[in-house]
This record gives sequence, C-alpha cells and structure tokens, in this order.
Amino acid sequence: YEEATFEGITVRLPKYYDAYLRHLYGEYMQLPPLEAREPRHDHYYINLNEGLTLDEVRLRMSKENKL
Repeated sequence: YEEATFEGITVRLPKYYDAYLRHLYGEYMQLPPLEAREPRHDHYYINLNEGLTLDEVRLRMSKENKL
C-alpha cells in the first residue's frame, strides 16, 4: 500500500491504484460530457415496520420502476 491524504486524513491506498482505476474506467479523473452524466442509482423507501419478505420488496420495486 501507499499512504495519501484524503479530506484531511491519511488513508492507505493500494499500490498502483492509478493504473488500476485507469484500466477499469479509462480517464477516471475527467468528468464525462454533460449529456452523458446521468444517475446510476435508484432510491427506494421501504417501511421496515411492514414486515415484507425480500420477494415482496423486489416485486414492489419492479412495479415502481414500470411507472
């Protein structure tokens, strides 16, 4: 590993992290063009008091995505 400062703290990074990230993502330090920027995560609210099974949660999420 190697150490670096990140937001005021010292963190350990894998050696050759830059080469690894470039291999995975290409020019990872450059923002994509504005038209290519889009969220890749969905957010869901699940009420834990409902006691839904995992299958019921998946079904509800799939129905919400079709709206």
